[in-house]
Amino acid sequence: MQHAGQDRTENLAPFSLAGDTDGAFHPANFPVGTNTLTVTAYSQANLGGIPVASSTISFEVLDQAVNGPPIILTQENSDRAVAINAATFTVGPFSLFTENNFNPDRRTRLILFATNLQVSAGATIFAENATLGSVSLPIEFIGVVPDFNWLTQIKVTLPDRLADAGDVWLRLVSSGVSSNQARITIKPSGVAAMIWSSLNEPPRWTVVRGVMRGRRLPWQFEVN
Repeated sequence: MQHAGQDRTENLAPFSLAGDTDGAFHPANFPVGTNTLTVTAYSQANLGGIPVASSTISFEVLDQAVNGPPIILTQENSDRAVAINAATFTVGPFSLFTENNFNPDRRTRLILFATNLQVSAGATIFAENATLGSVSLPIEFIGVVPDFNWLTQIKVTLPDRLADAGDVWLRLVSSGVSSNQARITIKPSGVAAMIWSSLNEPPRWTVVRGVMRGRRLPWQFEVN
């Protein structure tokens, strides 16, 4: 058995990482955070012969019990989720696709953060609003943030069903328990994106033959 860089050899059942007395397991000490244990069976005692089977598991050790529902982190004094584009490290609003992206599909991935979540229990994240209903977001990664064992990082992909969704509420479910809701905004696409962009950029003013012209694409107006 291998754990935390140390090896232990067991020849008789029951096999235990910390040994046993007449079948009663001795307690083992594990560091807080993610641990990995590898067990390899050999054809003969004392690691003799050849390896015949091997298995590796990872598990999480917490320094406190998980009490209450999981919590999606939000910005201070806001209902907006602490969410960043995994490729550009920028905050929202988010498009479904990101050009500067190492993933060949160019699809946007978001990094979210949660507390009070036991990683080994698994999790599902939903995006919801009145028009969209409830859409499950594919989770590509979930794990404890190094040196911050109380904080969990979650990477999700934005699916096509979120196109033009606007504000959506994220909700995390783990072991049947639902989290708080945290808001993100999805940018509109196509013509809607042009209108959205024009409404969110400052007006540009030009003087043409004595006429003051203000432009907010795709509209323009004149003031004589």
